[in-house]
Amino acid sequence: MAYTFSGTAKTITLPPGTVTLDLIDLYSRWKDWVLAGNAQHAIAFRAVGGDIPAIPLYLFLLNGWRLIPQSANHVLTVMAGVLEVDGGGEPFNDPAGSYKIRINRETPGIAIGYSSAGGSAPSAGQVADAVWAKVLEGPLTAEQIQRIVLSAMAGETSGLGTGNEHYLAQDGNKIRIDAIFDATSNRTSVTLDGTA
Repeated sequence: MAYTFSGTAKTITLPPGTVTLDLIDLYSRWKDWVLAGNAQHAIAFRAVGGDIPAIPLYLFLLNGWRLIPQSANHVLTVMAGVLEVDGGGEPFNDPAGSYKIRINRETPGIAIGYSSAGGSAPSAGQVADAVWAKVLEGPLTAEQIQRIVLSAMAGETSGLGTGNEHYLAQDGNKIRIDAIFDATSNRTSVTLDGTA
């Protein structure tokens, strides 16, 4: 298609009779225009995707560039990708005159949508809570195991060498590990408490 590019006005005018705008073709023609000696002008587009069939083309207008539809009453269908303005805004300027123009943007089948405000992903706190709540061994969660290991490595003890040893929580009161030993110092029973 023969678009009219104006690097000074930062406009791309669609030719008369254009009722379908193929974004892949538009982007290709703009690259041809730049290579034909127009590289001194501000860049018009930033493209994402489109190079793999499963990933649609997302074409973002940059630096104030806009498209101008034909000067006629019509419906313009934008296809073969998604057209947006980098930073927000309307990608089309009205042509001179008083025309009724409707823009129909066909969304590619794989493109479900996006939000620059973010989605409903879990917060960092929710992720941390889920990691610590993960059951790692028997009925014990990662958080409970951490409490038990801390008592064994750095907690106060009582009854060492008596056949019933206790390893205490950091508060010095709660028994995290209650271990029973036989006459030959083998552990025969262990009760663990990793609760808060």
